[in-house]
Amino acid sequence: MPEEKHLQRRLGLFATIASAVGLMVASTTLVSSGQGFAAGGAGFIIPLVLAMIFNVFVAFTYSELSGLIPKAGGINHYTEAALGKFWAIIAVLGAYIVPLVFAASAEAALPGLVITQAWIPDVDYRLISTLIVVFLVVVNLLGVQLFAAVQMFTTVSMMGSILVLGIIGFTTNSPNVIPDAYDPFNPLGWGVLALLGLGFWLFIGTEFVTPLAEEIKRPQRNIPLGMILGLVIIVICAGVYGLGSIRVTPLDLLRDSPTPHVDMAEGILGQAGMIWMTIVTILASVTTVNTLICGTSRFLYGMSLREQAPRALSNLSKRGVPWIGILLCGVVIEIVMATGVATADAFLILILASMVCYCVSYIIAHIDVIVLRTRYPKLHRPFRSPLFPIPQILSMGAMVYMIYAVYPDPDITKAVWIRAGIIMGVIAIYAILWVKVYKKKPLFKAVPIEELTEQIEEELGPKEIPIP
Repeated sequence: MPEEKHLQRRLGLFATIASAVGLMVASTTLVSSGQGFAAGGAGFIIPLVLAMIFNVFVAFTYSELSGLIPKAGGINHYTEAALGKFWAIIAVLGAYIVPLVFAASAEAALPGLVITQAWIPDVDYRLISTLIVVFLVVVNLLGVQLFAAVQMFTTVSMMGSILVLGIIGFTTNSPNVIPDAYDPFNPLGWGVLALLGLGFWLFIGTEFVTPLAEEIKRPQRNIPLGMILGLVIIVICAGVYGLGSIRVTPLDLLRDSPTPHVDMAEGILGQAGMIWMTIVTILASVTTVNTLICGTSRFLYGMSLREQAPRALSNLSKRGVPWIGILLCGVVIEIVMATGVATADAFLILILASMVCYCVSYIIAHIDVIVLRTRYPKLHRPFRSPLFPIPQILSMGAMVYMIYAVYPDPDITKAVWIRAGIIMGVIAIYAILWVKVYKKKPLFKAVPIEELTEQIEEELGPKEIPIP
């Protein structure tokens, strides 16, 4: 019989942190950070820190779940054990396939737009973006170690640049320095909390390391540590860059700009700063698309193993990667990008609709932890969420608030709710048809966790089961 292929543990703590940071620092999050500091001044640091805390609670939840079931399916397996197959599909597709379709396509389009506008205006931006997507697909097909190498290079370059620019903004004696930039520190008062959604968007995606659980060394330690350190790195770099930038850049200029983070850099270092931040923006997009291709293909791999998606998606190549899922991700990104949706004005609504879907998935994850703690109180947990269930309850309340106050403009909010509702409705129909009609299995019957852990032992073997 041919030797059965399994995912291999090759990623250490540093690669785990790079993967956690990779999705959080996208070009859209750079814009969100700039818009937040433009609207709230230095006071935006308050919702930024609060958003980080709520996402630390999310990291607690995913760390406990991934320790229980360290499988590539991530939220899919946790939810199947807690709430059944229907909610497992909702959680995976709502939070991870939707961003692949919309966010990844926009992120892939951005480098092409920036490069063609800056240096080769006669070339169609989609050609450049396609070359980048093809490169990242090949990187992922060549194995998780090459993915990690690209991820670490782009992440370190990107975060280092943001931090250095922020420090320069703090210390420069440029004529652009605004004497009263921090007076008042929080001009919006309590109203600054309305910017919590913008701050929250900076941290979405840290749990994308969980589908790499079968490829991370010592996952019970490295997954929670990688996620939490990633969140801390983001809040430090974004905070320093934002506070340093508004010291030399008028808030009115930032409010009217579609790329406030680039204007911030230009305010700090002039033309050189603009070019530098343009490169950082390209790196942010490359890092995000790289993470989405890698992580989403693992989610699909896990769904396939649990008979929630076509079996072909669980096929592994000779290099031990889910190659069909990787190719599918690349094709989907290309199709959406080719339609031009990625550059349409309506894309803001699609991004916010994706965030609503993310919040739904996070709420499901918190419920998973509560249900599994109640159902299996004596089960060994390598990582236990501190102060359970307070972080989960507080975080769920924050998610509900995010969905309700998704954007200050009521017309945009309504449009976001409609699109998010349509997206979740389509996903729900797929879940019902696949589980109930095609597979003829119960929608809401939880799978005993013993069955899932036995599968881990059978697939990984006793020597490969991670030791806490």
